[in-house]
Amino acid sequence: MNKEHRKIFKKYKITTSQYNTLFVINNFGEKGVSMHKIKEFLPIMNADVTRIVDNLVKKHYVIRNRENEDRRVVCIRTTESGEEIVRKIRLHLDQSHRNNFSSLNNDELETFNQLLQKLDNPV
Repeated sequence: MNKEHRKIFKKYKITTSQYNTLFVINNFGEKGVSMHKIKEFLPIMNADVTRIVDNLVKKHYVIRNRENEDRRVVCIRTTESGEEIVRKIRLHLDQSHRNNFSSLNNDELETFNQLLQKLDNPV
């Protein structure tokens, strides 16, 4: 993460881990997501996910609900303010990425993309 990204997160008083967790939760929409499923998407420990979600609840970015079918399952959903903060931060991050890559021409961008794909799918 670069200096620009740290400034963005600081501006919105959110940590990188909180943003990443909120981003995952937000992507599941109105149906929400279980704590177990959140852990599948993030490279962090179980206790850390619980602590991060606790902090997001305190900030009113997410809510916890018990599922009707299985009361043992806790479902996490973003609130309107959670959706709004993701949208605002995403706009800043997108602009930051555009600025970072603006010096590359199309061939360089294509090479960069191919290298990322290769790293994501090693032989």
